[in-house]
Amino acid sequence: MKAYLQKKKKQGFTLVELMIVVAIIGILSAIAIPNFQKYQAKARTSEAKIKLSAIYTAEQSFYSEWAGYTSCLNVAGYGVDSASTHFYTTGFSNAATTQGGVAVNGSPSCSEGTANIKCYAANASGTGTATSCAGMGATYNVTTTTFVAGAISNLLSGAGTDTWQINNSRVIQQTTVGY
Repeated sequence: MKAYLQKKKKQGFTLVELMIVVAIIGILSAIAIPNFQKYQAKARTSEAKIKLSAIYTAEQSFYSEWAGYTSCLNVAGYGVDSASTHFYTTGFSNAATTQGGVAVNGSPSCSEGTANIKCYAANASGTGTATSCAGMGATYNVTTTTFVAGAISNLLSGAGTDTWQINNSRVIQQTTVGY
Protein backbone atom coordinates (compact mmCIF):
# COMPACT_ATOMS: atom_id res chain seq x y z
CA MET A 1 0.00 0.00 0.00
CA LYS A 2 2.83 2.42 0.73
CA ALA A 3 4.29 1.86 -2.73
CA TYR A 4 0.91 2.72 -4.30
CA LEU A 5 0.62 6.04 -2.38
CA GLN A 6 4.15 7.07 -3.27
CA LYS A 7 3.56 6.32 -6.93
CA LYS A 8 0.33 8.36 -7.02
CA LYS A 9 1.99 11.33 -5.30
CA LYS A 10 4.65 11.66 -8.06
CA GLN A 11 2.17 11.89 -10.95
CA GLY A 12 1.92 15.69 -11.39
CA PHE A 13 1.47 19.18 -10.02
CA THR A 14 -1.45 20.50 -8.07
CA LEU A 15 -3.63 23.29 -9.40
CA VAL A 16 -2.29 25.67 -6.73
CA GLU A 17 1.30 25.02 -7.80
CA LEU A 18 0.43 25.71 -11.45
CA MET A 19 -1.38 28.94 -10.51
CA ILE A 20 1.66 30.12 -8.56
CA VAL A 21 3.93 29.48 -11.57
CA VAL A 22 1.55 31.36 -13.90
CA ALA A 23 1.42 34.29 -11.46
CA ILE A 24 5.23 34.44 -11.28
CA ILE A 25 5.51 34.39 -15.08
CA GLY A 26 2.91 37.18 -15.28
CA ILE A 27 4.84 39.37 -12.83
CA LEU A 28 8.13 38.82 -14.66
CA SER A 29 6.52 39.68 -18.02
CA ALA A 30 4.98 42.85 -16.60
CA ILE A 31 8.47 43.97 -15.65
CA ALA A 32 10.41 42.68 -18.66
CA ILE A 33 8.21 43.78 -21.60
CA PRO A 34 8.30 47.56 -20.91
CA ASN A 35 12.05 47.38 -20.28
CA PHE A 36 12.54 45.52 -23.55
CA GLN A 37 10.49 48.12 -25.45
CA LYS A 38 12.53 50.94 -23.90
CA TYR A 39 15.78 49.17 -24.78
CA GLN A 40 14.57 48.64 -28.35
CA ALA A 41 13.61 52.33 -28.69
CA LYS A 42 16.99 53.41 -27.34
CA ALA A 43 18.73 51.18 -29.88
CA ARG A 44 16.76 52.82 -32.70
CA THR A 45 18.27 56.20 -31.87
CA SER A 46 21.34 55.14 -33.83
CA GLU A 47 19.22 55.72 -36.96
CA ALA A 48 18.87 59.40 -36.03
CA LYS A 49 22.61 59.80 -35.49
CA ILE A 50 23.50 58.07 -38.76
CA LYS A 51 21.01 60.08 -40.81
CA LEU A 52 22.02 63.39 -39.25
CA SER A 53 25.69 62.60 -39.91
CA ALA A 54 24.80 61.88 -43.54
CA ILE A 55 22.98 65.24 -43.81
CA TYR A 56 26.04 66.95 -42.32
CA THR A 57 28.34 65.29 -44.86
CA ALA A 58 26.05 66.18 -47.78
CA GLU A 59 25.74 69.79 -46.63
CA GLN A 60 29.50 70.16 -46.16
CA SER A 61 30.12 68.74 -49.63
CA PHE A 62 27.56 71.13 -51.09
CA TYR A 63 29.11 74.06 -49.17
CA SER A 64 32.62 73.26 -50.41
CA GLU A 65 31.42 73.33 -54.01
CA TRP A 66 28.88 76.17 -53.93
CA ALA A 67 29.95 78.30 -50.89
CA GLY A 68 26.55 77.97 -49.23
CA TYR A 69 24.22 75.45 -47.62
CA THR A 70 20.95 74.27 -49.12
CA SER A 71 17.61 73.15 -47.74
CA CYS A 72 17.15 70.79 -50.71
CA LEU A 73 18.49 67.50 -49.40
CA ASN A 74 18.51 65.68 -52.72
CA VAL A 75 20.35 68.58 -54.40
CA ALA A 76 22.98 68.29 -51.65
CA GLY A 77 23.26 64.54 -52.34
CA TYR A 78 21.32 63.18 -49.36
CA GLY A 79 18.63 60.52 -49.68
CA VAL A 80 17.25 57.62 -47.67
CA ASP A 81 17.31 53.91 -48.38
CA SER A 82 14.00 53.06 -50.00
CA ALA A 83 14.12 49.39 -48.94
CA SER A 84 14.16 50.10 -45.21
CA THR A 85 11.60 51.09 -42.63
CA HIS A 86 12.43 54.48 -41.17
CA PHE A 87 11.59 55.44 -37.59
CA TYR A 88 12.76 59.06 -37.77
CA THR A 89 11.65 61.98 -39.91
CA THR A 90 14.88 63.78 -40.85
CA GLY A 91 15.75 67.05 -42.50
CA PHE A 92 14.56 70.64 -42.27
CA SER A 93 11.18 72.22 -41.64
CA ASN A 94 8.96 73.29 -44.52
CA ALA A 95 9.86 76.84 -43.56
CA ALA A 96 13.57 76.27 -44.29
CA THR A 97 14.50 79.32 -46.32
CA THR A 98 17.81 78.81 -48.10
CA GLN A 99 17.51 79.07 -51.87
CA GLY A 100 13.72 79.07 -52.09
CA GLY A 101 13.98 78.37 -55.82
CA VAL A 102 17.03 80.58 -56.31
CA ALA A 103 20.52 79.19 -56.88
CA VAL A 104 23.29 80.08 -54.40
CA ASN A 105 26.49 81.21 -56.14
CA GLY A 106 25.45 79.42 -59.34
CA SER A 107 24.51 76.16 -57.59
CA PRO A 108 21.64 73.97 -58.85
CA SER A 109 18.27 75.62 -58.36
CA CYS A 110 15.97 74.37 -55.62
CA SER A 111 12.73 74.29 -57.55
CA GLU A 112 9.35 73.26 -56.15
CA GLY A 113 8.30 69.65 -56.61
CA THR A 114 10.51 66.59 -56.48
CA ALA A 115 13.74 68.62 -56.46
CA ASN A 116 12.66 70.44 -53.29
CA ILE A 117 12.89 67.62 -50.72
CA LYS A 118 13.62 69.31 -47.41
CA CYS A 119 12.67 66.35 -45.27
CA TYR A 120 12.23 62.57 -45.45
CA ALA A 121 9.32 61.28 -43.39
CA ALA A 122 9.46 58.23 -41.16
CA ASN A 123 8.46 55.06 -43.04
CA ALA A 124 8.64 57.07 -46.27
CA SER A 125 10.56 54.32 -48.09
CA GLY A 126 12.62 56.97 -49.85
CA THR A 127 9.68 58.89 -51.26
CA GLY A 128 9.93 62.08 -49.21
CA THR A 129 8.24 65.15 -50.63
CA ALA A 130 8.33 68.86 -49.92
CA THR A 131 5.23 68.49 -47.72
CA SER A 132 6.35 65.44 -45.71
CA CYS A 133 7.92 67.62 -43.00
CA ALA A 134 4.73 68.59 -41.19
CA GLY A 135 6.14 67.46 -37.83
CA MET A 136 9.46 69.30 -38.17
CA GLY A 137 9.65 72.46 -36.07
CA ALA A 138 11.01 75.82 -37.17
CA THR A 139 14.23 75.08 -35.23
CA TYR A 140 15.50 72.95 -38.11
CA ASN A 141 16.41 75.61 -40.62
CA VAL A 142 19.07 76.67 -43.11
CA THR A 143 20.79 79.89 -44.09
CA THR A 144 23.59 80.30 -46.60
CA THR A 145 26.21 80.10 -43.82
CA THR A 146 24.59 77.88 -41.15
CA PHE A 147 22.18 74.98 -40.77
CA VAL A 148 20.49 72.95 -38.07
CA ALA A 149 19.02 69.65 -39.28
CA GLY A 150 16.69 67.58 -37.14
CA ALA A 151 15.45 64.04 -36.61
CA ILE A 152 12.16 63.42 -34.81
CA SER A 153 10.26 60.26 -33.93
CA ASN A 154 7.61 58.92 -31.60
CA LEU A 155 9.44 55.70 -30.71
CA LEU A 156 7.18 54.68 -27.83
CA SER A 157 3.54 55.65 -27.78
CA GLY A 158 2.82 57.83 -24.80
CA ALA A 159 6.49 58.59 -24.15
CA GLY A 160 6.67 61.81 -26.18
CA THR A 161 8.72 62.75 -29.19
CA ASP A 162 12.41 61.83 -29.40
CA THR A 163 14.34 64.65 -31.09
CA TRP A 164 17.91 65.02 -32.26
CA GLN A 165 19.71 67.79 -34.11
CA ILE A 166 23.03 68.50 -35.82
CA ASN A 167 24.44 71.84 -36.91
CA ASN A 168 27.07 73.05 -39.34
CA SER A 169 29.73 72.70 -36.59
CA ARG A 170 28.89 68.97 -36.36
CA VAL A 171 27.45 69.27 -32.87
CA ILE A 172 24.94 66.45 -32.58
CA GLN A 173 22.67 66.32 -29.56
CA GLN A 174 19.49 64.77 -28.30
CA THR A 175 17.19 67.67 -27.48
CA THR A 176 14.21 65.66 -26.16
CA VAL A 177 14.31 62.09 -24.86
CA GLY A 178 11.25 60.19 -26.04
CA TYR A 179 11.74 56.73 -24.55
